[in-house]
Amino acid sequence: MIRSSSPGISEAGRAAVDKSRMIALMAKAVGDVAKVENRRAVWIYVGELPARQMIEFGHLLPEAGDEPAWTAALPEADRAFMQSIGK
Repeated sequence: MIRSSSPGISEAGRAAVDKSRMIALMAKAVGDVAKVENRRAVWIYVGELPARQMIEFGHLLPEAGDEPAWTAALPEADRAFMQSIGK
């Protein structure tokens, strides 16, 4: 039996329903990629860090709820790069 364990780190402050959805989506994606025979073979662990202990795009992350102001305050090049991801 193939087993897959995927640790992850999440920004603290997310709603429980959002974390549950994120974990379920991660488990499905890992299971699909690993081609596991049974969902029992996929284990997901998520630890939380305060936003101020994380840097993305070269900038400390904002507290939960402050994302719009944080995004608006980014230098234009960093904001454009961030917003281009996934397009």
